[in-house]
Amino acid sequence: MIADNPNQEPVVVIVDLLGGTPSNVVVRLIAAHPDLQVVSGLNLPMVINYANQMMMGDGFDKSVMMNEAKAGVIDVNAKLNE
Repeated sequence: MIADNPNQEPVVVIVDLLGGTPSNVVVRLIAAHPDLQVVSGLNLPMVINYANQMMMGDGFDKSVMMNEAKAGVIDVNAKLNE
């Protein structure tokens, strides 16, 4: 799939843990496919943001997706005590 990309769209792989098996496999692919975008730390806000970016058709911005993922990590106890 990575090699057969006629529209030259960005290929993004989101993995759960850096150093896990899926991550290690994808990291090896970067040598052959330097444009491959890889992000680890998969969470639901990240998936939703990625899907929204793809559905809106405005292009993919990895930093926006990563910021959304980071913003989704909340200490609920601290939030309730504000």
